Amino acid sequence: MTIGVAIVVVAVMYFIDKHNQWRRCGICLVIVAVVALLMQGGFWGWTTYRDARDKKALAEFNKKWAAEVPACNSRNIKNYFEEADASAKTASIDLSAGMVMPESVMEC
Repeated sequence: MTIGVAIVVVAVMYFIDKHNQWRRCGICLVIVAVVALLMQGGFWGWTTYRDARDKKALAEFNKKWAAEVPACNSRNIKNYFEEADASAKTASIDLSAGMVMPESVMEC
């Protein structure tokens, strides 16, 4: 593979030298280098923007989650104890499963 690439490079340089196109070759190399730098800068800018956007979205999510979870937990704890009191009053025995089940579970 290395010899094949070397042969191609030598052939290209031979034709550039034979037709005296060094100036045009230099201009093409500068254009390719500028395009490569622009592409690299665009990639860097996009990844920086994407990371900042994701970090902002995560911060908003954490803020919203921190505000909602305590209220949800207190509501669920209250409902859990209310349902436990209600199910303790109305429980039935399900002999197929071998355990006591509240009425609300058996209705489902």
